[in-house]
Amino acid sequence: MKKILTIISITILLLNIEATIAQKAVKRELVRINENDKRSATFFEGSFNTEISTEILKQITAKQFAEVQSNCDERTYPICIKNKISLYQEKYDPIVAKATVQSLKLYRIAQYKIATSFAIYEMSLLIAPAKENKNINGDCNYEKDFFIIMQTSGIEVIK
Repeated sequence: MKKILTIISITILLLNIEATIAQKAVKRELVRINENDKRSATFFEGSFNTEISTEILKQITAKQFAEVQSNCDERTYPICIKNKISLYQEKYDPIVAKATVQSLKLYRIAQYKIATSFAIYEMSLLIAPAKENKNINGDCNYEKDFFIIMQTSGIEVIK
């Protein structure tokens, strides 16, 4: 019985240490989007290849990365946000889209580089926490955090 309790205690201790390390690895920087046209509207298959995934996982937890993968596409954004910023809507208004993204409280949680046949781009992974964006623009509430993928050159770190 004593061995079982010791094993359970050690397991709990290790899980707590892992959680603490993961929390320390997640560095959040408050940012503002300045150039909305540098936002990635769609999550493309292969956007998080092994190399990119490995780089991102050095900066955020595996649990948060799973959330990113399922909530970083405009089509999964909260309706009240999607209706204002989606490039897929018929009546896309760049002025409304820019005002909406600039009103969001956003944090950069990771950075990585992607290479295309044209150039290498530095990308930033942003989180729009639901708790910190309550009643955004007076008419929008959402329950689940969502994520924005941006070229780093399109954002500004707020100090």
